[in-house]
Order: sequence, then structure tokens, then C-alpha cells
Amino acid sequence: MFKNNDAPVSLFSFQDIITTLTGIMLLFLLVMALIMIQVNSELQKDSPVYEQLQQARKENNALKADITQTEQEISSLRKRKRELQKRDNAQLKLEKFTLEQQMKQQKHDLDVLKGKIAEQQKKREKLNRRQQELARQHSELELQKKDLATIKKRIDVQKNKSKELHRKIKEARNSITITTGRDTNKLPLVIECSGDFIRVIPKDKTRIRKFERRTPVSSDMINESMRYIRTFPASINYYIMLIKPSAVPYSYFMLKKLHGAFPKMEYGKEPILENEELF
Repeated sequence: MFKNNDAPVSLFSFQDIITTLTGIMLLFLLVMALIMIQVNSELQKDSPVYEQLQQARKENNALKADITQTEQEISSLRKRKRELQKRDNAQLKLEKFTLEQQMKQQKHDLDVLKGKIAEQQKKREKLNRRQQELARQHSELELQKKDLATIKKRIDVQKNKSKELHRKIKEARNSITITTGRDTNKLPLVIECSGDFIRVIPKDKTRIRKFERRTPVSSDMINESMRYIRTFPASINYYIMLIKPSAVPYSYFMLKKLHGAFPKMEYGKEPILENEELF
């Protein structure tokens, strides 16, 4: 075999560089694996982002497999490099150039894989922050639920108090106290005046009479009621007029009729609400 007198090319320095690069890659992968183990231990399966993290883990495993394959290819290239050292110089230079190109391509692919791993790490950090935010929102929601329950209890108490108050007001409205003045010997004769009727209510409830309006004017209703009221003389009766708002237009005329029938009568007037019922 022909031997060239030129000094042989040494590839030991290049081999050292490849070995150092491989060690750095293994150290980086070890650190990334420890970080992933720590992150995975903090995740909970009931988290809303668990499926996304599982997908990220699968992609990360795929990237690890690519790195392992790249390392195997690099190891194969190292073996080939040692074989090439035994060949002639011209063939060695050619294959060295090819090998360097392949190494550059492998380094580029490795940088791409590192970038993807960094991107996956950012995604995991983002998902962790989102999980923490969801936990904080859940805590705030629980506090709001407790506050709403407390407010609801207070509202229920206020509703019960309001119902009781309305009941008392209704009872108070349906209960009218009648005072007969200084002459306690006289009997109260209540005259309830409404727009549609006049009701005469003596102490003897069996003699209650109601006179309803039959014409647009109220004179017929007033005259009929006055004929019945005259049967209760002023000497033994005290007249009490309960006037609703709808009876205001004829109340003065009614009172004038009473004065005409009983000039020396004793009477009292009291306005009441339209919806108040005595019986």
C-alpha cells in the first residue's frame, strides 16, 4: 500500500469535542428529567389541565427518543471515524468533510430539539400558573357561596319579619276602635260610607243593613239609608261616620241630612282606606 510522507491528520481533538458535547447533552437531559419529575409530582389528576400536561409529557418523551437516536447516530459516526483513520488521506478528507456536515446537521437538529424542550417547559409553567389561578378562583367561589348562604338566611329572616309586620298591619287596619265620647250611656251607630254603598251597623249586629247604589247619583242610596237611620233616635245613639275616599263627594250632603234629622245629635267622623273591610 502507498504511504504518504505528509504528517497524518489527528482527529483526537475533534473526538474530545464530540465527547464534551455529549456530556453536556446528557447533563442537560438529566436536569430536565429532574424538573419534569418534580413538576409531575405536583400535578393532580383532577386538574382541568391534566390532559394538556399528559400531551406535553408524550411530546417530551418523543423528543427524548429523538435525542437518544441522535446519540446513537453520533456513536455510530465515532466508530466510523476510527475506521476512517486507517484509510488513505484522500478518502479520509472526503469522508471527514461528509462527517462534519452530518455533525453540523445533527447539532442543528439537537438545537431544534432543545428549543422544543424549552417551549414545552414554558407551556408547563403556564399550565401551572393557570392551575394556581383556578385554585384561587375556586377558593373565592367557595367564600362567595358562604356569603350568599349567609345573606339568604338574613333575607329569609327579614321576609319572616316582613310577613309578620304585614299581618299585624292588616289586623290593625281591619280593627277600628270606636270611642263614644263623654256620654257612655249612648250606643254607637256606625255608618260606613263608600262610593257604591252605605252600610248601617248598630250594636246589635243582627240589624245591619247595606244600601247599594242603583243609579249614577247617590241620592237614592242616601235617602234609603236615612230612613233606616231615623229608627235609631239620637237620644240613645251616638253616630259614627266612617268615610272612604270614594264617598267624599257625598259625605257632606249625608252629614247635612243627619243634622236635619237629629239637630242635637252627637257624632264623630273618621276617614278609612278604600280597601278596609269591617266585616
